[in-house]
Amino acid sequence: SEMCIRDRFNGHLMKWRFEAEEGGPFVRVPAFFGAIGLLCTTTYALIFDPNTWTILSIVISLFIYAIALLSLVLEGRFMCSNPLGIRAHLRSALTRRNKVFRFVWGRGLMYVLAGGLSCVLILLPTLIAGAFMIVVGVMAVLTGSYSARKFYSLRDSLKDDDYLAKMFNKYDYDGDGFITLPEFVNMLSSLGMDLDDRFGIKAF
Repeated sequence: SEMCIRDRFNGHLMKWRFEAEEGGPFVRVPAFFGAIGLLCTTTYALIFDPNTWTILSIVISLFIYAIALLSLVLEGRFMCSNPLGIRAHLRSALTRRNKVFRFVWGRGLMYVLAGGLSCVLILLPTLIAGAFMIVVGVMAVLTGSYSARKFYSLRDSLKDDDYLAKMFNKYDYDGDGFITLPEFVNMLSSLGMDLDDRFGIKAF
């Protein structure tokens, strides 16, 4: 029983780490197709709109291309899951030392930037693609930062007795030095570990 609870605890830790770094499919898939949309609409603007044939518009377009291509590499795992493939090697090289690319919240900021730049080109297709990417970016920032907070609090509780004691005191609502089952379950939930009733009782 104790081993099973420990496995469940470690499973929750890995889940939050994955969500903080990779993000769920509701972020990865829209970001991937949003990047394709940015590439297509920016190319359309450059080819068909003479107003974009200025140095500023070309520089903006180059930034959009760069971010969109990065997005395809970073979010394309569901299209190419081979861990030995070129995409995986490129992603590993990009994320090894760069937290902006490694965490979902960082990539979300990049998507908001790309969406904003696309809107600057002021064509209907670029406005639509840009607005879509801004929404995806905001979603990525919110979900990524939430998952990162859950991961760090759960990880800290595993290796820091003082932190765990602080959390215990926080959820010992009546301050009697004892914690009840509901208080214990609330404490675990705040750390990022939601257990079903049976495992909650066993852990308690």
